[in-house]
Amino acid sequence: MRAPRPRPASALPWLARALAPAACVLLAAGCPKRRGPPAPPVPAAAPSSPAQARPDGGPPDEAAEGWRLLFRSGFEPDVRLLAGNALSGDLVGRDRSVAPDPGDWEADLEKGPLLGRFSIQYQGGTPAQRWAALVSDPTNPENRVLEFVLAEPNVPPARGGPKGRVQANLYGNQGLREFVLGLRFYLDEGFDLLARAQQSFRWLTLCEFWNNAGWREEYPFRVSLNVVKTSPGPEVGLSLAVRAQVQEGHRFRTLWERQDPKAPLPLRRWIGLRLWVREGGPQSGRLALWLRPEGHPWQRVCEVVGATRHPDDPAPDGFAHLNPMKLYTSAALLDALAARGRRLRVLWDDVSLRSR
Repeated sequence: MRAPRPRPASALPWLARALAPAACVLLAAGCPKRRGPPAPPVPAAAPSSPAQARPDGGPPDEAAEGWRLLFRSGFEPDVRLLAGNALSGDLVGRDRSVAPDPGDWEADLEKGPLLGRFSIQYQGGTPAQRWAALVSDPTNPENRVLEFVLAEPNVPPARGGPKGRVQANLYGNQGLREFVLGLRFYLDEGFDLLARAQQSFRWLTLCEFWNNAGWREEYPFRVSLNVVKTSPGPEVGLSLAVRAQVQEGHRFRTLWERQDPKAPLPLRRWIGLRLWVREGGPQSGRLALWLRPEGHPWQRVCEVVGATRHPDDPAPDGFAHLNPMKLYTSAALLDALAARGRRLRVLWDDVSLRSR
């Protein structure tokens, strides 16, 4: 890892104060304290739904419930990452390890009737600030995985920054109203320091689903999955929170939010994820999330009845824009890590997408 870029002493005064008392404290003074918005309403528990969990508490049996497998990949050797430019890259090739399932990043993922075009988006910066790469699994060198790394804020102010972004885009979907996302993720470098931080945070996005997109459509709405730290100090680690928000100008208003009650989130361990979403309003929208840390059974984190599209949208048309894998957070968080010579790294494997 390259050394962090020099910063003026005045750039992060709160970080300097934070690091003075003890080397193990990352964000002792944290970001400037602000009065947060009121807590979002907690949606009602979901009644019996078409996505019935298994008796052991695991996610639904997609084969038995009529789900169509749209795409599946484990990033094995015939898959290649194209470098692209300062704004984006791409994955191409066929993952033959999943045959006969659809595993071609172009012929299967982009050519069907529901899904649009795939790309890796950076939104700016240099390869030293952010990157995506195909690498060996740290727990099994024979397994190949996708890594996202943020070493510094890479999105410039002219594009809405400073902030950090590496994400997978699946944009231009047509009529995708219900889907199940499956994948495994591995929280690696940087997350250990965040777990011990003396400041809470709620913005570190791992997945995001737009219905509609705030940069091009009316009635913008998103569902996002975030790593959060709800209380300062090492006693409370990291957890996952899923939230639904409407965009109002340059701000987001939270309609509902659920947090994983089984915190802390395991670090440097593979975690299986299944996320089921159905488009609907406050009473007809559905979302359910299951996690499976390596060596443990599936756990249902939440099942929600709540809006999964803008409540005022007169003609909802599905999730046209998906970010199934994403590493997106604030400049303050990345600057604090870089000052300690650290960066954020997430690994991804065994991604799949189903619909019906």
